[in-house]
Amino acid sequence: MSLDLRLFDADGKIIYGLDHNKLLPNNNNMWYAEVPATGHSILVHDQHAVTVLSVNYINKLAMRLSGQFHYAGHTVTVGEDGILMDTIKINSALISSPTGAMISIPKRP
Repeated sequence: MSLDLRLFDADGKIIYGLDHNKLLPNNNNMWYAEVPATGHSILVHDQHAVTVLSVNYINKLAMRLSGQFHYAGHTVTVGEDGILMDTIKINSALISSPTGAMISIPKRP
């Protein structure tokens, strides 16, 4: 499983990219990125020491993704508690695509 993405800050400046899991850091707009010793995760921290991306590869077919994502003036935060878009919070969600891919965010007790 590979991941392609471009991660932007609130000003629209690119922080970090992944191209088929190849790390593409923008050292001018991030503090640091790390691949923990297990080699199954990627963590990216912005210039304010906030973890803006966390990817944990669970197995060949699944990954856990969380972070802060900015697009067109909106901020979407994806975490263990759910999804927060601006002021709208989703505590539990199941999202599917036409290809059959699903994202499930279970409610925490």
